[in-house]
Amino acid sequence: MNNKVNLSEFRIRCSALGQVMTEPKTKKAKDDGELSQTAKSFCQSWLKEQLYQRRQTFASKYTEKGLTVEDDAIAYAAEQLGWGQVRKNTIRLKNEWIEGECDVLTESHVHDIKSSWSEDTFPLFETKIPTAGYEWQVQGYMWLYEVEQASVTYCLMDMPIEMIDREVRFKLGEYYSRKEYADFITRFQYSHLGPELRIKQFNFHADPDLRDQIKQAHTKCLSYMDWLLFDNSLNYLLALSKRLTMDESQ
Repeated sequence: MNNKVNLSEFRIRCSALGQVMTEPKTKKAKDDGELSQTAKSFCQSWLKEQLYQRRQTFASKYTEKGLTVEDDAIAYAAEQLGWGQVRKNTIRLKNEWIEGECDVLTESHVHDIKSSWSEDTFPLFETKIPTAGYEWQVQGYMWLYEVEQASVTYCLMDMPIEMIDREVRFKLGEYYSRKEYADFITRFQYSHLGPELRIKQFNFHADPDLRDQIKQAHTKCLSYMDWLLFDNSLNYLLALSKRLTMDESQ
């Protein structure tokens, strides 16, 4: 199995840094410098992608909204926050340890856009970023794009009408009144609100210590994946040897 995977190609995706940098749950595992189970799961998924030559993808209605309104969210955030004339970044970079593609790149910043599903998931009153993995993500971006500042910017955008139609059918079934439909549309529209209710920004500075931690985690991931490949190869050979021995004895 080992010759099917080139571990020298392994890079941690910035979007997955939050998983890899999760700390183990037990004190012993922390003291021993082990990877968390979440990090191990990421390593296993990466290996499967290489072995089966298939990229694993995750999709939900929440990620669908984010992708669908991404360009509008970037334009809205740029206008309200003074980013100037920007557009979705398409330059993907990598170094020895990580790879990624930030949403918006300016001379001094990388910006990551998160489009909230509704006001329920919009971090209006949060003083710290609600998802710690997003900080790791932009730390990776700052490293790759060689800038010192970054933001994670949450935007509350109108839901696309085709998604609203699906939500209506899911919640109300096939039969509903015009008023019910109109109320449902209003439920997921936010463009009439001011930016103070639609934009929440969390700012970060590049941290060399966190980069060192990422390098260490990358090394641990390589060691763990090398062990997985060796262990599976050894188990396969042992099983094959046992089978051949049984065949010869019959």
